[in-house]
Amino acid sequence: MAEWSPWIIAIVLNKYLLYLAIAAGAGSVFVLMQNQTTELHQFSWRYGWYGSVLGLSLAVVDFFLQVGLFADAGWAGLVDSSYIAMIWDSPLGRQFVLRVLGFLILMLLIGWSWKQEQALQWLGLVAVLALSLLCFSCLQAGHTVEQAHWIHWALSAHFLIGLWWMGCLWPLALSCKRLEPVNLQQLMQRFGTIASFLVPILLVAGLALAYALTGTLHHLFTSPHGQLLLAKIALVTGLLGLAAYHKLNLVPQLTEPNRPQILQRSIYREMGIGLLVLLLTAVLSSVFGPAVLMNQ
Repeated sequence: MAEWSPWIIAIVLNKYLLYLAIAAGAGSVFVLMQNQTTELHQFSWRYGWYGSVLGLSLAVVDFFLQVGLFADAGWAGLVDSSYIAMIWDSPLGRQFVLRVLGFLILMLLIGWSWKQEQALQWLGLVAVLALSLLCFSCLQAGHTVEQAHWIHWALSAHFLIGLWWMGCLWPLALSCKRLEPVNLQQLMQRFGTIASFLVPILLVAGLALAYALTGTLHHLFTSPHGQLLLAKIALVTGLLGLAAYHKLNLVPQLTEPNRPQILQRSIYREMGIGLLVLLLTAVLSSVFGPAVLMNQ
């Protein structure tokens, strides 16, 4: 477990915002791949492009925070050339390059779509590859860097699907006011169809990772990593319950009076829980190492 120094706190908060920036890009790409939801395109262009600009800035900030953490020399350590060279030649340097590349591709694709006022269509697949690159970059440094390859792939899929889910919530909530009920229902059904395929992958990957990184049931309840993981599982269970309620009850009734407003309020609650999940994820990946690595 890392100590809660000012550097660690800054790195955790920066990583949390970085997750939100990736989520914004993923949510934007989902909407911009839909040809029938032009009412949401203006928001989604801004959502994804400014999110990518923010993510690019946060990637730079994270690099220099890592320099400052290793230099341990106050503000002057941020620009220590010897530590900058050391971080650049480490996995953190590769992580920085992948993040910059991923966010630049997203900026170009979403910016092109915005300027042309067109949906992404097949270019959305390139955007998905950029998002995958960003999620894979999260595994280039940290507690899991020495883990087996299957853990890296499972974590990448887990990150990508989870951030896509969270990133879609804000556009979906806004669509409850901006779309006609019939168009809203179609959009929600498309989201539900994709989610019904991706969420089981998210769950299987998450459970496999929890088992691999926790080690034993004892560690799950006694280690800081395991206890935070239990809290995350509880929150994700709440998210799944809300998602099932939307899919099975609210979405089929969206053409009835007041149903879009009820769905919007419920999605905002889902967003609140999702923000807590991402915060726990940032803490787990930065401060509390897996129990199997802590010899507990």
